[in-house]
Amino acid sequence: MLKYLKRASSTRKIPGPVNLPFLGSLWRYKLGLDEQSNYHETLDQLHAKYGPVVKQRLGAESIIHLFSPNDVSTIYATESRTPEIRPLQETVQLFRQKTDASLGLGNTNGEEWYKLRNALKTIMLTRSGMAHFTGGIESATDALIKKIKSSRTKDNTVPNFMTHLGAWTLESAGAMCFGKRMGFLEENEKVADPILKANRAVFYMSTHLRFSTSLYKYFNLPKWNCLVESENHIIKLALEAIDKNPLSEDAEEDSYYLMRQLTNNKTLTRKDILVLMQSLFTDSLSTIVPTTIFCLYIMANEPEIQKKVYEETSKFVSKDAPITSKTLDKLIYSRGLIKETLRLYPNGTEISRILDQGLDLSGYHIPAEEHVNLNMVVLLKSDKEYYRPSEVLPERWSRSENSQKANPFILIPFGHGTRTCIGMRYAEQSMLIAMAKILQNFKLKYKSDVQPLKQVYNILMYPTDTRGLVLEPRN
Repeated sequence: MLKYLKRASSTRKIPGPVNLPFLGSLWRYKLGLDEQSNYHETLDQLHAKYGPVVKQRLGAESIIHLFSPNDVSTIYATESRTPEIRPLQETVQLFRQKTDASLGLGNTNGEEWYKLRNALKTIMLTRSGMAHFTGGIESATDALIKKIKSSRTKDNTVPNFMTHLGAWTLESAGAMCFGKRMGFLEENEKVADPILKANRAVFYMSTHLRFSTSLYKYFNLPKWNCLVESENHIIKLALEAIDKNPLSEDAEEDSYYLMRQLTNNKTLTRKDILVLMQSLFTDSLSTIVPTTIFCLYIMANEPEIQKKVYEETSKFVSKDAPITSKTLDKLIYSRGLIKETLRLYPNGTEISRILDQGLDLSGYHIPAEEHVNLNMVVLLKSDKEYYRPSEVLPERWSRSENSQKANPFILIPFGHGTRTCIGMRYAEQSMLIAMAKILQNFKLKYKSDVQPLKQVYNILMYPTDTRGLVLEPRN
């Protein structure tokens, strides 16, 4: 208790919105002054009103928002080999604790986290490791193209396009995990649909529970029950996938897929393998899918950018030869578009840390064990940080053409340091292949009579809809 009072005293001078007993600043959401779906805009307002360090309380959750890249740099420079975080979805962490499941990478800290990360690090964070999975992702993307062609309407729009992209990421993950196609875009389409709906429900309910009091931790409230049902469904399907894809004793020695590599790792339990498989299947639904949609949206509205990406694709990606990691290395402009998309349409609002030591940040001393959010999202469109920030300039990320040196700790969508997102290379590889294949087959346009695509907050950032996206066949 004395330790807590000292911490509270140390941070008392940090400015922030008015807190009420029990609610904190949730009263603003209850009265409609702030909206949870526009939480990213609320962060902009907090930064503008209070400055680079802001203290906020949402119910029982106390957060210190950091808006300075220099403070972010300080945190990364001083953290240990096992940085501690507050989970993105504390609801999911609580569910897994109650069901005695492995918590997984995103919900674990300390040596347990280090063990799980080490099991994946040399496979998923190295160019040579990810090179094994390029063919599987390309095959899944070919199935996506067939699905788009068969489901286009007369005006060349694609109903349920986001659902098809979700099934594509499940298909890519299946190829990576089990070394074979799962048929989620074909004969097993009905298997994919409940996974996609359950995953959406988990994020939706987690958002509502975040902006509520913590009563769900003690009572089975309706939203919590819905989240539990959805999580149970995802786990059931993940278990079925693993059980249907056991390691074959007569598998070729040089066959390389993730399930085999993890099963050969004697430090992992079955629970560990299950949660890692589940994460690979579902995490891309909330990360790769939204960013891919916004990449396509940008190209649909920027014909010159679309032309440059198409020309680069035509030059290096052959329809008659498989895509390799060497092929993807040549797609410099396309990779710049992905970075520019993540700047203009960030996938998340913060990176979490629990400080392992006291630090002086922007004039305030933040003690150890305090929860901080690195909210660089508020600076991504700042004219003080970026040249012509409202414009889409993929070339700004080219080393040869970069006309200004933005602080490298502003755009960090995958984090930095030892806690860098384990799926970073997988995400980039998947999006590059998807853009190349889609542009080989379609010209992108956006309907003038449809509202521009916007972002809504559901723990992560999602596009509103894709009704305006037109995929016109290329001759």
